[in-house]
This record gives sequence, C-alpha cells and structure tokens, in this order.
Amino acid sequence: MKSLKLKQLRSFFTFDLPVKYSYIDSRFRKTHEGQRDIYASWPAAATRSRLINEYWSNALWHYLLLVVVAAVAIWFCVSTPIVVTADQCKTDILSDLTAFTEKLYWMRIYSKIFIR
Repeated sequence: MKSLKLKQLRSFFTFDLPVKYSYIDSRFRKTHEGQRDIYASWPAAATRSRLINEYWSNALWHYLLLVVVAAVAIWFCVSTPIVVTADQCKTDILSDLTAFTEKLYWMRIYSKIFIR
C-alpha cells in the first residue's frame, strides 16, 4: 500500500502515467465500468470526456505545483524582500532623482568652468 502511494506520488511529479497506453486503457475500463454500474446507458464518449477532464485537471495541478515550489524556493533563497511597499518606492525614486539632479547641476557647473 505504501509503495503504491509512493509510485502515485512519483508519477504525479514526473507526469509520466497519463501518456502510458496501459494506464489509459485500464483507467478507461475502470471508469466506464463504474459509471455503467450507476447508469445503465452510460456512453463511451462520456467516459472519454471524463478522462480528458481528469487529464487536464491533473496537468493543471502538476504545473501549478511546479510554480508554487519554484516561488517558495526563490522566496527562501532571496535575502531581500520581494514585495516593495509604496513608501520604499517613493523614497527610492526621490533619492535617485535627487542624486541625478545633483550630478546634472555639478556637470553644468564643471562644463562652464572648463569650457571657458
């Protein structure tokens, strides 16, 4: 039982089961028989649609998990905060603007001195 759960977990991370023909065949049979027990006239096209839906929901969860794991890894690796507050942004912009205008002012003064 434990090895089955580990195999399913490994398959979820590697996303290799949905492309194996034997898995698709066994999953189709199991789903179709289960639905036939509930609904006597369950069509094969409905089972096919259900399997397609399961595939895309598994794909969505798989790639969403990859993005979340990557975001958490980046969050742990980066020493500075990712989120910048509006006050920090204002002070950074003002200090950059002040430094730029001071440089511009001194460049203008130096150019007048050395050009004459």
